[in-house]
Amino acid sequence: MEDVEATLSYIQTHADEWFIDIDRIALMGKSAGAHLASLYAYRSTTVPVRTVVNYYEPNNLLGGYYDPPFPDPLNVRAILRDFLVGTPHKLGELYRQASPINYVKPNLPPSLLVYAGRDHIVGA
Repeated sequence: MEDVEATLSYIQTHADEWFIDIDRIALMGKSAGAHLASLYAYRSTTVPVRTVVNYYEPNNLLGGYYDPPFPDPLNVRAILRDFLVGTPHKLGELYRQASPINYVKPNLPPSLLVYAGRDHIVGA
């Protein structure tokens, strides 16, 4: 999150010289990048985000840990343990804080969420 904040702050600082309309910032990413884009846009931010486009973001890390896909070619639990340096048994609150789904509320930026048709966690 600090990297996203630093990048957007840098863009905001140089917006005039680069002819950027800081009031029309969109964030886009896939997988981990989408996760960061949503977390930043859905939480209180210093740079307003106008819209979010994400491709297959992990939006509920507890759900991903407790209900991994089958087969699981990525070993989702290991990825989440490495990412948050522990399991939800010990770090449940951190898993909740790192899950964009927990920041969904009225008046969020419009968001396009793209998932595979057979994503068993998101569903159709």
